[in-house]
Amino acid sequence: MNFDDFMEQAFMKVKTNCMNCGKEMVYEPSLNLAKSKGVTENALMCSHCHHVYLYYSRPGELRLTEDITANYPNILEKAEPVKESGKADAEAETAEKTPEPKPQGKPEPEATPVKKKGFFAKLFG
Repeated sequence: MNFDDFMEQAFMKVKTNCMNCGKEMVYEPSLNLAKSKGVTENALMCSHCHHVYLYYSRPGELRLTEDITANYPNILEKAEPVKESGKADAEAETAEKTPEPKPQGKPEPEATPVKKKGFFAKLFG
């Protein structure tokens, strides 16, 4: 393994989790995203929630040390909403499937229960 390969494995592909949303962050794409969004500090940005962090790194280790998103308020304003996963998805889908209440007015008649016939009544009745 040459030196460049070692450095790439040691730094560029190191992962950590976002302190805000918990999603995985990979060093190089997170750094590039921060730079592309105008972050002037040496920082990483979560591609999921767009929070910006100062970090500490050494070969094989990446730690987020401080959330500095407040220093870049325009980033969160321009960020597209991110669809949450898991429980939030289920709640959103349930809300979408919930029928809207019917307009007030003439009430619909309630269905009368149908008496089920027994086995012999079906055969001989």
